[in-house]
Amino acid sequence: MVSSNGFTTAAIRIAKNAGIDTLTLIDSKGVDWKTYVAVPMLLEHTSIGQYSLKISGVGRMLLPYATEELAELPMYADDGTLIGTPLGILHRKWNKQQIPQEPGVHQVEIGKQVNVEYRGVKSKIDIHIQIVVRQDFYLGPLRVYTQGFHDAQNGSLIVARELRTDSIDAGAIVRGEVPGWRKLNDVTDGSTVRAAMRLSVSAGYGDEDDFEDETIEPEC
Repeated sequence: MVSSNGFTTAAIRIAKNAGIDTLTLIDSKGVDWKTYVAVPMLLEHTSIGQYSLKISGVGRMLLPYATEELAELPMYADDGTLIGTPLGILHRKWNKQQIPQEPGVHQVEIGKQVNVEYRGVKSKIDIHIQIVVRQDFYLGPLRVYTQGFHDAQNGSLIVARELRTDSIDAGAIVRGEVPGWRKLNDVTDGSTVRAAMRLSVSAGYGDEDDFEDETIEPEC
C-alpha cells in the first residue's frame, strides 16, 4: 500500500498484522509532489581543548612569563633559519594528523635545542606542548534529495534513484548557527545515539597553507 501523505498509527498496526507493506512516496525533487526529507545525523567534532608548554634548557634563560606570549615566540635553527613558533608548529602537526587525535592528554615535541631570543637574551631550549584532545557530539537533521519510498513500519528508505545529501558546514554547526542541531552534553562517545549517518571531523588551525587535502568520511 502506497500513500503520498503517510499513514495513521492505527493503519500501520492493522497493515502490519495483515502482512501489508505501508510505503510513503518520497520525491524531494518533484514539483507537484515535492517532499522534505531529512535523516538524523551525528557529528563527532575533535579539537584541541587546551594546551600547556614545558621548557627545559641549560644555562641562563630569559623567557616570557605568559603562556600566550611564549607560544608565539619565534624559534630558530643554529644557522639562523626560522623554524616557526611553538603554537604554529603545534597547529601544523595537528592539521597533518601527526598528533594522536584520540580524546585524552598527549605530549608533543615541538623543538629540540632550538634558539630563541627574548629582550636581547638568547636561549637554547627544548620545548614540548601537552595538549588535551576533546570530542564533542552534535545531533541534527541532514537533508537528502532522492526519489523513492519510506517504509512506515521500520523507518527504512527505499531509494529508487540517486540519493544526494545537502551540504554540511561542520564549523557552523559547532558554532550553533545551523537550526535544528544541538550539542549532546550527556553523551560521552556518541555510541548510545541512534542516527542514520555519522560524520567525524577534526578542527583545523592556522593558515590555509598548513592544511593537507581534507577528507571527510561519513558512516551510515
